[in-house]
Amino acid sequence: MLTCGRAAFEDGGVSVCTWADGSMWASLTEVLDGATADPDVPAGRAREFRRPAEVPA
Repeated sequence: MLTCGRAAFEDGGVSVCTWADGSMWASLTEVLDGATADPDVPAGRAREFRRPAEVPA
C-alpha cells in the first residue's frame, strides 16, 4: 500500500509517500517547487523507487 500526502507553502512544499509490503516499510520525502502542482508526480516517483526494492510475497 502506498499513501502520499503533501504540504504546500508559498514557494513550493513537500510531499511524503509511505509504503509497506511483506519485507519492508519505507518513506520518500520530496521537496516541491511551485511547478510541481500535480500530486501524482511525487507518487509516480515513489512507485519507481519502490519497484526494484519489493520482494514478491
